[in-house]
Amino acid sequence: MQARCYEEIQSVFGDSTSRLSERHLLPYTDAFLHEVMRFWALLSFIPRECYEDCQLGNYLLPKGTQVMLSIYRCHYDPTCSVSRANTVQT
Repeated sequence: MQARCYEEIQSVFGDSTSRLSERHLLPYTDAFLHEVMRFWALLSFIPRECYEDCQLGNYLLPKGTQVMLSIYRCHYDPTCSVSRANTVQT
């Protein structure tokens, strides 16, 4: 995998300086890095604040409530859906 990422980077940039805006030119390397970050998250939790009252299971979370989202659960628990995450905002 490392060799394939290196080859892709060399074929696109050679010795020139890469830019984040050119990341779309490296689909394999980009996918590899995202998978590594998904598999080994740097942070365990992400802090958020409810921007409106919301129901989470049997709990009512009032507007302004501070919540901690589990990155592990977001990535590995099939019952954790993206639509539920729409009730919190950064």
